[in-house]
Amino acid sequence: MPWLDATLTGFSLVAQLWMAQKRLQCWALWVVVDTLYVGLYLHQQLYFTAGLFAVLTLIAVRGWLEWQRDPALVQP
Repeated sequence: MPWLDATLTGFSLVAQLWMAQKRLQCWALWVVVDTLYVGLYLHQQLYFTAGLFAVLTLIAVRGWLEWQRDPALVQP
């Protein structure tokens, strides 16, 4: 599934750029990308890696919630 992996990598780069710009939308993109990576790795029977990306998804959700609570973290 190289096309899916390449697409997710591209979106990960966009999310990282948005994070550097302190855009709140970066977290939503991270949640979507990480969730899709979990599915991709489960499909390939890479269970440890899928678990890692499940944890990263939870971290992204927490980051999103924290950035919503503290407007000083987000660039207007």
